[in-house]
Amino acid sequence: MSPARRLAVLVFMLVAAAPGGALAQEDEKPPGPGEEMISTTTNFGVSGVRTLVDARIPPRSMLRGALRALYQTESEKSATLEHTTETYIGGLTLSTALFGHLEGGFFAPFYTSKETTDHTFGQGTKTTFTPWITHGSVGAKAGGSLDWISPDAKWLALSPYVFTHLSDSRGVKRYEGYQVLEAGFAEGVSFLEDQLAFNVDTAFVSLNGGKRGFRYRVGAMLVPPPLATRDFVPRLTFYLDGLEHAGSRGSDLRVAASLQTLLFETVALDLNGEYRVYAGSLPAGLSDGTSGGLTFSAGVGARF
Repeated sequence: MSPARRLAVLVFMLVAAAPGGALAQEDEKPPGPGEEMISTTTNFGVSGVRTLVDARIPPRSMLRGALRALYQTESEKSATLEHTTETYIGGLTLSTALFGHLEGGFFAPFYTSKETTDHTFGQGTKTTFTPWITHGSVGAKAGGSLDWISPDAKWLALSPYVFTHLSDSRGVKRYEGYQVLEAGFAEGVSFLEDQLAFNVDTAFVSLNGGKRGFRYRVGAMLVPPPLATRDFVPRLTFYLDGLEHAGSRGSDLRVAASLQTLLFETVALDLNGEYRVYAGSLPAGLSDGTSGGLTFSAGVGARF
């Protein structure tokens, strides 16, 4: 080998061993379990859990798809009548995350069934079935980690978001109570390399029939370090979901919980549910029966 070539090889080795070279290798290291779980999605596609919108956005661009099965029951009762609505939905969620700061997704149901039961105490029960209609949800989010301001701000996240439920007039009439628009901000802080995160959503909502309100959610997400491995990453989430109707005497308050797992860095499973614990938005004379919901989803993701 000539002296010139030897000198070139020596310079290359010194550059590779220098702090800049080490940093480049560090930047390419695989994401940790906390960062991996940011890719799991809400019912309408953007990162989060059930209806809780995560202020963070996956730092790597990716495509995601999931099959979801949802069950929801809403019940109110008075001194003489109990009104219960049960809804069953199956559908496909598709979404994408881009450049670490943009997200978009949609939920397209391929099966919907609604059963309404009116039970008059001492008289009998009447049940009505609603046929399937075309409807769906679309959501988008921008922002994510504030590391673009300073690397020291990586643990802070802020994302304005919006999602809407789409349906024709026939669908709105048959599925009264479906939210049609929510626009707000997701704010969050994370620790332990994203394995522990606290999140707050605050938003304006517009409901069917011209009703408006204020939505707030407060929750925590935890990836248990002793249980997380390269091929199995679990995450537990708990949050409060409140809706303050304009002109109502109080909030509709629900508690929600989720168990999500990521298998082999690709397959995501999610089991989550909610239960109404306070029905302050109901008119005087009505009280809550049993209201809540359950969702299961299975999906895959791919980075690009």
